Amino acid sequence: MCCCCCCCCVVVVAVVVVAVVVAVVVVVIVVVDSVTASLGGSGPVSVTLGVLPCSIPLLLLLSLLLLLLLMLLLLLLLLLLLLLLLLLLSLLLLMLLVMLLLLCCRFFLQHRL
Repeated sequence: MCCCCCCCCVVVVAVVVVAVVVAVVVVVIVVVDSVTASLGGSGPVSVTLGVLPCSIPLLLLLSLLLLLLLMLLLLLLLLLLLLLLLLLLSLLLLMLLVMLLLLCCRFFLQHRL
């Protein structure tokens, strides 16, 4: 169970790192493109994308959607950990109830004999 949690954490951290790197690269490309376009030249994104200069906001939107999906993934992981915690607490409560039942049975058996 601990190995599964560790694997999930490693996967989530890897996905978050990849998403942050992609978002930073997109922001840097957009900033460099806007600076070079404001200086009168054509930015590297406009040169690279050719006839699709309108895809710069699309790249920003896609990076924001990727970050939103990562936040939802982290929220889902937190909910999964919360459910795991509730499961462990319910198992602990069940163990306590079984121990209480065994103590009651022992008490009644001792006083019956």
